[in-house]
Amino acid sequence: MIFRGFAFTRLGRVIRNPWLVLPITVVSFLFIHGTPRNVPALMNYTMAGLAFGIPFILMKLNRLEILILIHFLIDAGMVLTP
Repeated sequence: MIFRGFAFTRLGRVIRNPWLVLPITVVSFLFIHGTPRNVPALMNYTMAGLAFGIPFILMKLNRLEILILIHFLIDAGMVLTP
């Protein structure tokens, strides 16, 4: 909700091109999830940020419920998988 709902809409008022806003939100996504310890972790967080950001732009989502549900399912799968 912070990155797609708040940051995208607020930055979108200043920067009209959402493709320029995306890297800013991806970098902030990296920092909020901790400091990546190695290159694979950095790539994992970067890909996750892009995986949620690109559909948000392409589908012109005005509501976040779909992304929230997908995020929940990913997290639940990671917790429940041995």
